[in-house]
Amino acid sequence: MRGPRGIPHTFAKVGKVASRLVIGFQPAGKMEEYFEKISSGVAKNMTKAERDQLRKDHGFEKVGPPVNQLKQ
Repeated sequence: MRGPRGIPHTFAKVGKVASRLVIGFQPAGKMEEYFEKISSGVAKNMTKAERDQLRKDHGFEKVGPPVNQLKQ
């Protein structure tokens, strides 16, 4: 699967069993830094606006509501 740059894209877990998602980034620089910051807990006490800015600082942004395929 390829997520082209500049095109909004998403993913959703649609089953009830455990799953995994593996994503590769090329180049990885900004995304790797983002995941390191998130893993260290930097966003834990951030406001929504601060989390939005953190994403933008690392080259992406949240668009639209969350995808929820399991709602009936």
